[in-house]
Amino acid sequence: MSAPSFLTASSSAGFRVFNANGTGTVTGIGTSTTAPVPPGSSFTAQSSSASAFDFRYSFTYTVASNGIIASTLVPGSYLETFTTGPRTGQTVTQDVLSGYGFLSPDGKTEVTVTGTTEVETRTFSNGDVRQEVCNRNGTAILQ
Repeated sequence: MSAPSFLTASSSAGFRVFNANGTGTVTGIGTSTTAPVPPGSSFTAQSSSASAFDFRYSFTYTVASNGIIASTLVPGSYLETFTTGPRTGQTVTQDVLSGYGFLSPDGKTEVTVTGTTEVETRTFSNGDVRQEVCNRNGTAILQ
């Protein structure tokens, strides 16, 4: 028997701080909805959920000669805390998270995307472990 599969949609907002030494931090908030797939006999209101969460992590980054900013999660730094939903009060850690950013010509806006497929392992404080492949994109505005 295979492990259950879930479809999760989420959105988040936060602050990214880039330090001159190639390190940085992220703090933010988010919401997510989760449902088992494929929908069928296991698809019920009880097996689906919606949650809100706070998160933070550290990253390292490099800037290529073509201006692409590649960022990678610092292992052990990701911490997410659920503030609403069925996991309220639980935390989750994550082992990998990477992305690529593209700066606008004036340097005031960054568009970010998932640059590669990678399996992220999320470990919940109640012992649950989920492997996910995520698709992310975002826009950042220089403050």
